[in-house]
Parts: sequence; C-alpha cells; structure tokens
Amino acid sequence: MDDKSRIAEVRINPGTAFPGDIADDVVYILEDQIGSSVARLSTSGTIIDEEEYYPFGDSSLRTFTYKRYRYVGKEKDAESGLYYYGARYYAAWTCRFISVDPLAGDYPFYTPYNYAGNKPIGKIDIDGMQEGNKDGNGTAKQVPNSGNSTPNQALQPIPESKKIACHQADQVKSDQVKSVKDLISNLKPTSNILSKEDSTKIRDWTKDNASSPQDIVLEEMKALVDKNIPYSLSGNRTDLSEDGLAKLDCSETVSVYLKKLDVMAAGKESLYTGVMINEASIRNAIGSVNISFVEGSDSSDFTPQKGDIFVWRNNGEGHTGIVYGVDGEKVTILEAIGKSGSAAEAYNKNNGGSTTTNTSRTAVYDKSGKALAGHAGWVGYFRPLTN
Repeated sequence: MDDKSRIAEVRINPGTAFPGDIADDVVYILEDQIGSSVARLSTSGTIIDEEEYYPFGDSSLRTFTYKRYRYVGKEKDAESGLYYYGARYYAAWTCRFISVDPLAGDYPFYTPYNYAGNKPIGKIDIDGMQEGNKDGNGTAKQVPNSGNSTPNQALQPIPESKKIACHQADQVKSDQVKSVKDLISNLKPTSNILSKEDSTKIRDWTKDNASSPQDIVLEEMKALVDKNIPYSLSGNRTDLSEDGLAKLDCSETVSVYLKKLDVMAAGKESLYTGVMINEASIRNAIGSVNISFVEGSDSSDFTPQKGDIFVWRNNGEGHTGIVYGVDGEKVTILEAIGKSGSAAEAYNKNNGGSTTTNTSRTAVYDKSGKALAGHAGWVGYFRPLTN
C-alpha cells in the first residue's frame, strides 16, 4: 500500500502459496478509475492475470482461479462470494449490500441497501456507510451522500439503447438474486444492527448458494467436454491450454481440470492412468500435495462428491474422468472416451448421457456399475484440495 491504493502484494513466506493462488511471491497491481484490480503483473512486467467487471462489481471476465483483493480493491470472501467493506458485506451480483446501512436514518431518499448512491461508474462505497470517489491521486474521498454526483464527475445520461441490466445473469444467478431479495425482505431488524438470528440466516444462505472456485472450473470443464473434442491417445501432452487441445484423451481432460484449479504444478505434462494408482504416485506426477485419495472410495457402494476424479486401471489400460454431479445412484461424469465407448453405454443412453463416442462428452453412469466401481481394476476416487 502507498496510503492511497494497493500497488503490490508481497508474500511474507516466499514459496508458500495457498492452493489456487499464483506462484509469484511479488506481484504488481494495475487498477481502474475506481480502484478495482484489473490486472496483476510479475516483477518483469508480464501480465499474470486479468479481470473485468460489470458496473456494480460482479466479474464479467477473469483469467484466474483465486484472487483476494478485487472490486474497488476490497477483499472478496471465496466461500460466500461477498465483499467485506468494514461496516457491511456487499453482494455484487445483487448490486446491493446484504444488510441495512448504519446511516440509513440520515438518508431517507435511498434504499438502505444501496451501493455507492447507485452511481458505481464514478463512485465507490468506502466502508459501507457512505459513497465516495477517487481523487486524481487515487485516494478515496468521502463526499456528501446527497444522491447527486460531484460536479467534476457528472455523467451524461445513458441512451436507452445502450442500457443493460446491472448484471446479465443466467438462470442460476437470477435464482440467486431472487433468493437473496427474498431473504433480505424477510429480515426484520429492530435497529440498524442485525440480530444474531438475521446474521445467521445470511451466513447460511451465502454458504448454500455461493459459487466456489471449483464450481466455476467445473462449469468451464463442462463447456469444454461438450464441444465433443476428438479423442486421441497421441494428443498434445504438454500444452494443456484450451487452444492446444485439438484432441483429448481421458487423462488429458483430468489434467486440464487440475491445471484450471491450480492444483497441478506449472510445467508438468499430462497425467496418464498408470500414475493414478495411489496418492503418492499422483502427487508426484502433478508436482503437488493438493490432491488426496478418498478413503473408502475403492468400495462399490461409495458415493463420490462433485469434483472428485475416478480411476480404474486394468491390464495396462485405464480410464479416468471428473464427477460433475451426483443424484442418488446416478453419477454424471465429464470424460473423453474412445470409439468403443464405456462398459455401460446402455445405462448412459437411458439416463440422458451423451451417446457420442471417440470424443469428449458428458456421460451418466451407475456409481456401482460397470463403468465405475464395478469395472475390473477399480482404483477409486481422488479429491483435489482447493480450499
């Protein structure tokens, strides 16, 4: 910090990055006009990652799995998705704070949940109690919360043809917005300070509804395999970026997943099922201890969880894939499969899985069936450690 904005981050204990964090011990931060972190640079000036935002702070583009300080330089809680402002927590996807403004009585013309006077392009909310702006030196300045922009930051009206919602949300986010509005409307605080009961309701809701970094990566992987990328055992085993994946096999699919989670060390080549036979072997192959064998998962009645990785290995052959979802006995798998398909194609077809073969796809299997725990050489499930 330079007492005006955050210009760099320095890791106190070099070489001890948290799971999902970048490896660089020193990074420089580029900000936009309101102090949001839009890019992080290495000490050589190379761009490490970038982020863009919707007007009220939700991320519209990002090239990283984990970053602590984001919109207007505030800290974002990875578990709940909420920004911490000091006096209150802010839910960017709703364009609102989740609790009443402690100064609400002084500003009856505003909803007590508003953010930055509803002027997010040129204003910031300093600590959850008043709007402010950034002066020419990047310093946050409090201004009267009068509902009008200061003269030097007056904005022209946006034409109707150019207006967009504060968040172009998909159905999942729309449901979240509706749910949090319902949640807030049902809170009945007797003062500007939330009761313990109301605070518990908010905490429980955010825990149940917030998207984790792993959830985001799983959606990215679902979109990738649903492109039906041709299957090949001679694909690119070093360039695991999506641009380098003109062909895929099952272990490359899992390797892309681990790379996206930042669980697999930089420079490591793709896995193959021959090294996915026990915890020590797979940890050595990915250059990280951030993956564990799930105890008891070698049993036929074991139920995996979303994000787990299954493996079977038999007579020099094997198969692996990613658990996308679990519904009772049904397990939805993200995989790349050869031309002969799996040992349970009939079950997959009858339960809505993709019937394409010799390609990447989303399949549905019985957790105890021939494609998973019932297959000869069943190893079990490995679980990436992302928190």
